[in-house]
Amino acid sequence: MVVEDGPNGGVKVLEVQEGSPAALADFKPGDIIREAWGRHVQSTKDFKALMKSVDPSRGVMVIVERD
Repeated sequence: MVVEDGPNGGVKVLEVQEGSPAALADFKPGDIIREAWGRHVQSTKDFKALMKSVDPSRGVMVIVERD
């Protein structure tokens, strides 16, 4: 998954690779990730730090804004 800082905070999904865990979780280009694991996501830096701090085999809970 390719992301960038989103408008007004959050992380905007730019690209989702076919067959990737992000694709299987139904992330779509344009989605804005606002929260992950109960923590507000302000930037790609925040999101990447969160991704490194959790065990992905336990699943991911996110709040996403989608048009």
